[in-house]
Formats: sequence, C-alpha cells, structure tokens
Amino acid sequence: MEREPITTRQKQVLSIIYNWIKDSGFPPSFNELKDELDISSNQTVLDHLANLEKKKLIKREEGSARGIKILNKGYNILGVNQLIPVVGTTAAGSFIEAIEEMGNWEELSQEVAKLSDDLMIVKVSGESMINAGINDGDFVLIKRTNNFKKGDIVLAQDSDGTTLKRIIFERGKYFLKPENPKYEKIELSEETEIVGILEKKYLKENLLKDKESFNVLIRRSNGNGKTLYPAVDLFVQKKIDLPTTTDPLILVGDVIEKLKLIPDKSISVVVTSPPYWNLRDYETDGQIGREKNPKDYIEKIVNVGDEILRVLKDNGAYFLNIGDTYVDKNLQMIPQRVAIEMQNRGWLLRNQIIWHKPDHMPSPVKSRFTNTYEPIYFFTKNDWEKRVHFDIDSVRVPHKTENIQGPKRQNYNGKFLGNEKNIGASPGARMSISEPKYTLKRKVELPQNLIADYLKKWRIKSGLTVKQIDKLLDYTHTAGHWLRKDAGGSLPLPEDWKKLKEILKLDNKYDKEMTETELVLQVVRNHPNGKNPGDLWEINTAKNGFAHFAVFPEEIPRMAIKSCCPPNGIVLDPFAGSGTTGRIAKELNRKSILIEIQDKYLDIIKKRCGKINIIK
Repeated sequence: MEREPITTRQKQVLSIIYNWIKDSGFPPSFNELKDELDISSNQTVLDHLANLEKKKLIKREEGSARGIKILNKGYNILGVNQLIPVVGTTAAGSFIEAIEEMGNWEELSQEVAKLSDDLMIVKVSGESMINAGINDGDFVLIKRTNNFKKGDIVLAQDSDGTTLKRIIFERGKYFLKPENPKYEKIELSEETEIVGILEKKYLKENLLKDKESFNVLIRRSNGNGKTLYPAVDLFVQKKIDLPTTTDPLILVGDVIEKLKLIPDKSISVVVTSPPYWNLRDYETDGQIGREKNPKDYIEKIVNVGDEILRVLKDNGAYFLNIGDTYVDKNLQMIPQRVAIEMQNRGWLLRNQIIWHKPDHMPSPVKSRFTNTYEPIYFFTKNDWEKRVHFDIDSVRVPHKTENIQGPKRQNYNGKFLGNEKNIGASPGARMSISEPKYTLKRKVELPQNLIADYLKKWRIKSGLTVKQIDKLLDYTHTAGHWLRKDAGGSLPLPEDWKKLKEILKLDNKYDKEMTETELVLQVVRNHPNGKNPGDLWEINTAKNGFAHFAVFPEEIPRMAIKSCCPPNGIVLDPFAGSGTTGRIAKELNRKSILIEIQDKYLDIIKKRCGKINIIK
C-alpha cells in the first residue's frame, strides 16, 4: 500500500492547480503559478511540475499554456474527487458538431474516478444506438484514446463533427456501425479521427429528473442494452443541509454512502470508534468488522478515512479509537497498520494517545501480559500548512510539581556538569548548568492576518510591487511573506517595520505594537492554567444499561471536542453506536452529525441525546 512521498511544497502546487480547474474551469498558466507561489524563478516552477509529473500526479501537454491535467493519483493525494470536462452534444445518427465547453467540469464519485485519468462526459443526440442501450439525451462516459479494436463503441470525429458508433471491420475496411436498423453504416475515411471509446465497464443510463440532484446513473452493458450489474453514482451526490442547532443530526445507513452526503470541509472534529475486527456481529448487512481477514478490514477503515479527509476542515482533527485482536496467539497490530496507511493517504499523525483502562477486563491468559490499553490516533490533514484548531487551555490538568525557577542553580554538581552536550530537552537540566538567558520579544504580538491586510492595503496605495519592496529593503522573497495569511506568513521585524513605514508611508496605527520590545528572562515555570494532559489518558470503560455491546466512554469525545472544536464547529461520529459523541457535543453546546447503520440504536440515541433529527 506504500505510496511515493510528496513534499509539502509539491502538494501546494498540486492544490493550486486543482483549485484553478475547479473555480475557473481551466488550469493556471505558467505565470499564474509563479504568482500564486510567490516566486520569480521559472526553473523552480518547471522543477515542481517535472517532479509532479515524474510521480504521476499530473500530466503536461506540450505547446499549451494551460496544458496541465491532474491524474487519479494526484486527486487521491489531495483527498478530493476527480474533475472531468462535460462535452457538448454528439450524434447517434450522422455526424453533428460537438463543442467541448471549457469551464464546465463535474466531480466524479470515487468509484467511477478509479476507471481512468482520461475521461469525459458526452451527451448523445439521436436514436442510432438504441439497441446498445444508448438513447437520445443520454450521457455516456468516454475514455480519450485513439486505440480501439473491432466491436468497440467509439466517439469518432471528422470535418462534419462527431458521432457515436460501434466500429466494425468488413471486406478490408473499417465502418462505423449504428445499433439501429434504420441507419446506415459509415465508412471510415482518412479524415476520420477516433477521439475515444465508450468506457467498457460503465455506461450512463439516464439523468435524474430532479434538477437539484447531481446524480447520474450508469450501468455496465454487454453491448446489447442488457444491464449486467446494478447502477452506481457517476456524479457527486447532492449534499445535506448542515445542522443549525445542537440537536444531533442522524444519518442512517452505510457509512461511506452517508459520508458522501456531507459537504466538503464542513466538519471541525471527528471522533469515533468503529467496530473492531472479528469481535462482534451486529447482524447488519454492510457492517464493518466481519471481513475475512485484517487486510480487508484495514482497507475499509482507511477508505472511511478518505471520505473524512474530504469533509474535514483544513484545520480540523480526527480522533480514531481502534482496538486490536489476536489470530493464533499473534497480535495483528491492526491499529498501527491503519495509522501507517492513513499517513500514506494524506493524514498527519500528531499523537498516538494511550487510553489506559484502570478497570480493564480481567483476562485468564497465562502466556502473555493482560491487555490494559487501546490507542487513540489524533490525525490532521497533512497539507503544506499543517494547521489545526487546538485549544490546549481547555483541557489542561493541575500540576503535580512546584515551579522550577531560574537562573542557574548554585553549586550544581550533578551528572550534566562537564557533559553539557547531553542535556537534551530537559528544562531542569538546562536550568541546572546554564547562565541566565534573555530573549528580545515584542511586548504585544498582533495576529498575522491583521498585519497582512494592513500592509496589503498600503502596498496597493503605494503602487509598489512586492519585488520592488524587496529590492528597496535589500531582501529576496521576504516582503511577500508579510502579506500572506497562511502558514507561509510572518511579521516584519521591528527594524523592518520602521523601514516599511518610510517606503509605504504607513500611518501610526500599529507602530507601538510592532516596534516596542522587551528582554524576557528565560525561566522554567508551570503554566498558570495547568499542564498539558499528555498522551496517556486514564479513563474507565463506559457502563450503562443500554442494549449496546460497546459504549464509548464520555471523556474521550469530551477531550477531543473541547480541544479541537471551536464554538461554531460541527462534530462528526461516523460510527455513532449509542450516541455518546452526540450527547457530549450537545453538552458542550456544539452541533453534531452522527452516522449509524442500524435503526435499532436510534431509540438509544434519542434517550441519551434528547431531540434528534433523522435522515434515512
């Protein structure tokens, strides 16, 4: 399952290309990429594109200013659905003109996006292919290629336009054959070009009448119009309306299908504990946990993570509690294998939290030690900014030790004396042997976005470019960082602020905050609000009288929500069970969405959470 690594800068380039295609309908030009990346070197941009192409994340078209195409692997790295162009009408009769509508792109569902990197959607006009199950007004999925074999249904083009026909070979010649006896076959001429072939696995059947829906049903066909497999979704489904109150919204059904209904980047924190592998049978079709082997189970859990990656905000968090099991006395390491594969799929693992259970289940085993803990993985998006909303003050715990004050202890004669290179990161060790140290800091630290907007306004007013400002300051690629509000942004040093004031003719609004500094003595002291609780959580298992095998301890979602969900955020639990996450979200005045495959648990959730809203 290992994937070739991608640097944060390369992922930023890939993300810029995707956003241009989605928002503008076409990729960025070379110069637009330079502007977005805030770099002046042509070679640097070329190197980034070459590396992305080498890793098979994009494909470039020579001679085109905007000839960049994101490949399937690139979409997977970004955790988004594939975008493909919608093409104008093609004939299922004689040739008619077809115009590719640049700027009209649709997102494919993950199931269909796996088919090919070169797909397009074509609307059919006419009835010449009705015996192949292709009717007037249908949309078909076409793979761009000029490679074909006898019997393929192809999209052909000549000077008169395009048509969709089956290609046959008779008496030494190729013909475009209709699947309707009312129409004549067409001989291929030297001017005829095969644009693409009907994707063998999938054929769109009809567009839903609901104008607000983006569902398009497609089906496998044997060429005679006979459906061989059930229909699946082609386009991304219409999304649900997000909750506006703290009453939990319950989505009942398969976890992957219900996750698809949640809008992109709408969830602040996900906290969940899926069914463990081979532990219990919930007697429900489609349940997770009853796979034949751990590998299949891990793949399903990671696929759920792929959808969570899409719905999670860029600064969101995912807390995953997952248990392990033994096969023939051999510990399967399922949680660790899930975590590693999720890292390969675009997740950043911030913590492996150990949930120690003081009241753990007694065990009769005599050939190993009793299991007393489970891991909880704290994931965030592994994008180039690596942001997370994290309110550590909300979960601090009391200190157990008194303050360690500096400066250097008198008459120190400990193990680090004369061995200073090995003091490591220990605050006590540093304070034991070091002389007093002072750091020059601003008295007030203003938000980066506030100063970025302020400087941007005065830069525009001055008429100077970022490069001109750099040149006046004798810097290279520095001033641009002062205008950024993302992870690449920074505040000007006090001496730089004074120079900017002259260059941009700044007013006095932020002079005091940006220039006043003080020397701060470096000491080791306890935080006044308490200490970081660390990654070892002692929490008893949950006990209640509800008819559910595995009830989530309330303290786990409480810690996750308090630390990572802002007051206006939404909490998601894709394996709701008895509804503990929804209950705690409501207790903390947060909105929540719960997904549960079993109807019978709805009554339990309602008893625990009060009013709930249900979508089946």
